[in-house]
Amino acid sequence: MVFSGLMVVLRKVPTQILVFLNRRFAASLEIMGDDTSFQWLQTWLAAREWGQHRKHITATVPNKRDSKRERNGKRKVIYVPAPGNYLSIHKKWPILIRVVREDIKQGNLSIGYRHRTTVATILRGREFLESVVNEAHDVYQQMHNEEVEIHYPRWGSWRIAQRTPPRPFDSIFLDGDMKERLVADIQKFLSSSDWYHDKGIPWKRGYLLHGGPGNGKTSLVKAIAGRFQFNIYVLNLSTVANDQYLVEMITDVPVGSILLIEDLDSVFKGREDVNKKGKDSDEERNGITFNGLLNAIDGITSQEGVILFITTNMRNRIDPLLLRPGRIDLGIEISDATVGQVESLVRHIYGNQVDGRARELGKLLGDRGVSMAEVQNHLMRYVDSPSKAVQHALKIVKSRK
Repeated sequence: MVFSGLMVVLRKVPTQILVFLNRRFAASLEIMGDDTSFQWLQTWLAAREWGQHRKHITATVPNKRDSKRERNGKRKVIYVPAPGNYLSIHKKWPILIRVVREDIKQGNLSIGYRHRTTVATILRGREFLESVVNEAHDVYQQMHNEEVEIHYPRWGSWRIAQRTPPRPFDSIFLDGDMKERLVADIQKFLSSSDWYHDKGIPWKRGYLLHGGPGNGKTSLVKAIAGRFQFNIYVLNLSTVANDQYLVEMITDVPVGSILLIEDLDSVFKGREDVNKKGKDSDEERNGITFNGLLNAIDGITSQEGVILFITTNMRNRIDPLLLRPGRIDLGIEISDATVGQVESLVRHIYGNQVDGRARELGKLLGDRGVSMAEVQNHLMRYVDSPSKAVQHALKIVKSRK
């Protein structure tokens, strides 16, 4: 009854006074659905006791797969408050949370939707609202601390496509000591930010991974991400609309992340765009230019504190301008399986007790132009019988002739 009377009184208050009171005593924070912090807030709402007792909820299935649940035929589901207005408490103070879902329309056709969440309070300032975001980030980190997030561009911003457990670093087999050299190089780079800034040198590092398909270039990047607790931002240049879009996406990659540009040779052969139909064609693709790529990764707006990995199947297609220091600082060949790599993979799968079989398979499959993916597939086919793996090993070599 008292609340109803209060609402009647408030309706009679002039709009200008309400606007003044709102500006003077209220504070609000808006988070759009395409922002990284929106994921933090979603997780925070779902984890709070208040959020667990909502009757009107939205179910979301994370991209990250939960192996324990899936052994029982179940997927992990997160429940968050459905669109609407909700009262809650943060640091013993009331907050109003408004969850909005808006349709994205093209004419009369709905082509999707976007989310927006607003956190509002009274008699508190900016620091109070920032503490909400900081707490949400801490909760999110606790839940996903050991996961690697893989982001792809969508509608002009980065979106999480997958959360995955980190790839064990000891499951990566490179020839010689290249893996150890790469780790040491990254560790030195990460610990040298002050030195870079003092010398006026941009604090960034670039690596080119080159070699035939199926030898583990992307797997190596995932293992590096897990080793250093980085997230991965993946750019497929063939899907980038123009140079401006490329600059915007690269600039938006957060510090302390990996930017992965895959299969560069599928877009450029030297400086030539392999997707163009001809210099004089009116149907020429409206994509990026080689100079646009150079400016994006090494221009005045290029992001510092980001580690760049570029992969290619054919190094000879890469223009030397892209390979100069400051753009690409270290090139790593990920070759077809060598004798040593095959032996290491065999011991990894079967255990050290099959050392003799490892040497046999190394001689049969190593340095024969067979990819590591083919070797692994062969070993998995005979995962219960190392002797059969040896017996049928030459079938892989013969199939390639």
